[in-house]
Amino acid sequence: MKKYEILLTLEFEEWEDTQTKKSQSQIDDRLAAIAAEGHFGDHKSVSDDDSVWELRWANGRRVSNCSIKYGHILTNPPILSKF
Repeated sequence: MKKYEILLTLEFEEWEDTQTKKSQSQIDDRLAAIAAEGHFGDHKSVSDDDSVWELRWANGRRVSNCSIKYGHILTNPPILSKF
């Protein structure tokens, strides 16, 4: 049973297309783990009210996400404006 449904923005998809195949694979693997197991790995809140989080990689890559009632939305570049 899936833990999360991942909803990707057009901006995220366009950004991911600019990444190397290796990076795309790492990102896709992380998203699959979140969806299937609810395992976010290294992540951190980047907003005062915990509404925006970022997935973090050791190489410095960051992918922002926010939790909504329906699921998680991933964007890059980050959306840090008021919700």
